[in-house]
Amino acid sequence: QTLGVRVRMMTGAFSLPPLRGGDIATAYNPGQVFLPKVHDERLITLELLIPQVAQRWSGSGWPGIQSILDTLAQLFGGYRQGALIEYLPDGTNRTALAQANAWSPASVDEGGYLYVGVVTFMLADPYFYGTTVTLAGIHSSTPGILTNPGTVRGSKIQLTITGATNPVITNAANGDTLTISPLSASGADVDCANFTCGTSFTDNSLIGLVAHTGDFPFMVFEPGANSISITSGTLAISFKPPYL
Repeated sequence: QTLGVRVRMMTGAFSLPPLRGGDIATAYNPGQVFLPKVHDERLITLELLIPQVAQRWSGSGWPGIQSILDTLAQLFGGYRQGALIEYLPDGTNRTALAQANAWSPASVDEGGYLYVGVVTFMLADPYFYGTTVTLAGIHSSTPGILTNPGTVRGSKIQLTITGATNPVITNAANGDTLTISPLSASGADVDCANFTCGTSFTDNSLIGLVAHTGDFPFMVFEPGANSISITSGTLAISFKPPYL
């Protein structure tokens, strides 16, 4: 914004990512046998318009435009992921990690004072993530309802367990279960997406005690309401909701 560049979404965050996986062909049967698939990495393309008014920000005429183009080239030329933030009309925002893998500016007038560029971002993780959702106070006699406000199911879940003996955590929305055993009147921190279990979220010393059923990640939350229970101790949850 400080460069005076106007941005328009061409292929955006609301489109479906491509699917990864395939069906299986079997002998003497028409078509193929369906297999579940997952969302793959995707591309998001933005149009950047550098109008003459941009000259106010960095000089006048062509030198000002060139300065803006150099700044954008430096921004998009790094071989790394960065935050790609989507600002919504209601004032909230969602963030994805993305790498720019194409940047093509072109002059559209004879004086070189008006440029239009197209930048394409690669999202290895295809989702944008909203504000973290938290839920505490779940114990054996009081299940909790965690509402996933996102548009797809998600596994960026951190579980904090205290005072538990061989706890079993269940998500009634999809039947996922997570068991930590043997564990005696103790606690554990579990990162469901990164497959860690230990005395903190950076520790993995208790991973050998973990068993889970259902999804490939330790646990997944469906869009909407998820009823979460634990058989022993107390449970607190932190969750990053994913959006298309």
